[in-house]
Amino acid sequence: MATTRETRTQQRAVIEFVFAEQETIANIDRHLQHVYGDQVADRSTISRWVSSVSAVSATERAKARLSDLPRSRRPHAAVTPQTVERTDRFTSRL
Repeated sequence: MATTRETRTQQRAVIEFVFAEQETIANIDRHLQHVYGDQVADRSTISRWVSSVSAVSATERAKARLSDLPRSRRPHAAVTPQTVERTDRFTSRL
């Protein structure tokens, strides 16, 4: 089964495609309800996504990513020569 993020990405792709076919938000919502059932995005979310798709040019849409952009978080690893040296000095004092 797809994760919530994967399902939302799929729905965004469907919304962009169906919107390009000049369907209304109501029809897009019905289509998504039929395919995704209770995992469908809320109609206000669909409307917001349609607005974001319609606000950009075709060239920008071609470059756009359907998935969410990565969010800033702590780095996966903070090992640098400086931190290793500090840690070694600290632990040698114990």
